[in-house]
Amino acid sequence: MLVTSAVTGQLMTRLGRYKVFTVVGTLVGTVGFWLLHTMSPATTHLESSAFMVVTGMGLGFVMPTLTVAVQNAVDRGDLGVATTSVTFTRSLGSSIGVAVLGAILTGQLTGRLADAFPDGAGAAGGIAESGGSISPDAVAGLPAQVQSVVQAALASSIDAVFLAGAGVLCVAFLVALTLPRAELSEEAHVRVGEGGAPPVDEQ
Repeated sequence: MLVTSAVTGQLMTRLGRYKVFTVVGTLVGTVGFWLLHTMSPATTHLESSAFMVVTGMGLGFVMPTLTVAVQNAVDRGDLGVATTSVTFTRSLGSSIGVAVLGAILTGQLTGRLADAFPDGAGAAGGIAESGGSISPDAVAGLPAQVQSVVQAALASSIDAVFLAGAGVLCVAFLVALTLPRAELSEEAHVRVGEGGAPPVDEQ
């Protein structure tokens, strides 16, 4: 994500456009979350790492472009307010997203464990009754047969979280398509072939 963000920033300043990066980023991010959703206990570390790379690339395309798009749409005197609003909204969205996806994970895991152990099964039943709270130590203390059931329930629950994330990014992709095809202001990008800062009279 960091590498893609840096490259995207450089390309935006040279090309003077941002919509294409937002559209491509949300599309690649959606594919990445969908790939993460398809993981199973049989997925190798190499495959899961590749899925995370795809997801990170998509998010890296989007992160800098949205800030630049907002800054490009306001007057110079409002840049501070616009940038702060983007940062605040991003932080607020992150907090809400963590809470919502955490609730999805808890709900899915609790339901699957309750179905697997309808009468309660020692520690596994306690996990289900505690609202899905689970830790490696708690799983390690379970009998081997019960461990496999709990791990399968957790894997399926995490799949649902990634699927929800893919849905959110799919909506973001559709919204990105509606962005105006505006070019960055002359102060916001460097013309290809000229390099350096704009002439003094343009500053």
